[in-house]
Amino acid sequence: MIFPRLLAALSLSALFAAPCLAIETGVRDFSLAAPEGGRRLQVTVWYPAEPGGKAVLVGDNQVFRGAPALSEAPFLEGRYPLVVMSHGSGGRIQGMSWLAAELASARP
Repeated sequence: MIFPRLLAALSLSALFAAPCLAIETGVRDFSLAAPEGGRRLQVTVWYPAEPGGKAVLVGDNQVFRGAPALSEAPFLEGRYPLVVMSHGSGGRIQGMSWLAAELASARP
């Protein structure tokens, strides 16, 4: 008697569960003029994106699988939080691509 009820409850919960729609992840690289020192600051921006752009794997190499993103994709309309990340001295931003991509594609 318990098994049929449990099966019915699980089936109904699957019917009423809201589907989780993935948000595309966009990525753009550019440089900014530094206010002092005459050097340029290299910046990578990860953001919620509309479909479009070129599919890329950022940080892909023989050891790690890169983070999937759409290069130069259009920005998704709306307001989203800003997260600033630093890879640290001597590091590479590609090493943090897995985290940046997940944060950019998360639902607010």
